Amino acid sequence: MAEPKPIAKVVAILGSTQVVINRGSDDGVKVGARYVVYSLGSEVFDPDTKESLGQIELVKGKGEVIHTQARMATLETYEFDRGTKVVTQQSWGSFSGYPFGPNVTETQDTRKTFQGVQEGDSARQIKD
Repeated sequence: MAEPKPIAKVVAILGSTQVVINRGSDDGVKVGARYVVYSLGSEVFDPDTKESLGQIELVKGKGEVIHTQARMATLETYEFDRGTKVVTQQSWGSFSGYPFGPNVTETQDTRKTFQGVQEGDSARQIKD
């Protein structure tokens, strides 16, 4: 079985959609690789066996590597929230002083942000 890749840590926050992790091209990180950024929550136990199932991962967001350096990489969120904006000012003319014409619905996507990310949060590569 392949050994899991080492967990990276967030070392800088460049804004709501970009973070820097402490793994880079020297560690095999490549542009396009995807990561989940998270912190660890409380330990969870199986209700039947009472065995520990581990700690809950509190997901802060998902990012894709957009730039690598030897010992660090920049991640940018790659998921989008879909929103709509209705524009009604499209007019072909007027009748009794009121414009008429089709209403135009324009869809505008908004990049999701990392939620509550902090330096020291963990990041691990995912296949998404």
